Amino acid sequence: MVSGQWMLNILRRQLFINTCTYLMMVVVVLQVSAPYKRTSCLDVRIEDCDFDIG
Repeated sequence: MVSGQWMLNILRRQLFINTCTYLMMVVVVLQVSAPYKRTSCLDVRIEDCDFDIG
């Protein structure tokens, strides 16, 4: 039983590390690509707002 809990603890820790790594990669990609896509994102937001209001 102890070995099962030990294995579960390792898997849980690995999942946490993988999730944090993935989120950090997403944040870095968004930060790098933000200056290039800022205007198109604003246009999409404005169109979405007009669509929701209408």
